[in-house]
Amino acid sequence: MHQGSRTPRSKRRASGRSSPLFFNYAHEPLVVINPANADRLQHLVRNQLGFDLIGSTGLGERFELGLVAPLKIERGEFNELPTGNLEQSWKGGLGDLRLVPKVLLLERDTLRLGLAAPMVMPTADASELQGQKGFGVQPRLAADYAFESGTRLLANLGLNVRSRRIGRIEAMLLVRAGAEVPRRSDTISPPCAPPGPAATSPSFR
Repeated sequence: MHQGSRTPRSKRRASGRSSPLFFNYAHEPLVVINPANADRLQHLVRNQLGFDLIGSTGLGERFELGLVAPLKIERGEFNELPTGNLEQSWKGGLGDLRLVPKVLLLERDTLRLGLAAPMVMPTADASELQGQKGFGVQPRLAADYAFESGTRLLANLGLNVRSRRIGRIEAMLLVRAGAEVPRRSDTISPPCAPPGPAATSPSFR
């Protein structure tokens, strides 16, 4: 699982801007596998650290627009040495920028339902494994349920659609779930009202 999901901000908190920073880590997200025995032949990316800077603003009572700038630092096996072994090295760079429009579809007491359609712009160097080769869109339907304690259950269902080259489009089904648990020092906000103006969540990035 990458991260949880959250619907757009409540109508009661439609105004305001935010710019949070998220951190994520992935182990062996991209490897080459021998189809005969499933052995790993090469770790194109063995370790990946990511930092996502997000800016978002509310547009009216139900709409929100966000922009995500990801920074990736990766360690992998890229070049073959004279000994025949693969050289392991670190490299990093800016990933693909994402424009994230959202809309709040339904708000009923402790339950919210929203729709997001992140658009991926191929601004990164795909040859360095920092991004994808073509434009993409990731439409997602998200829901969250808030308990009186402030704990929130989050889930979404969507597609990852991207163009690999002219005339070829690939699609992948995405299912994610998570939970948001407030710290004791946090001020618990009313159900369906996130603690603060930000309604951007990692899975909508």
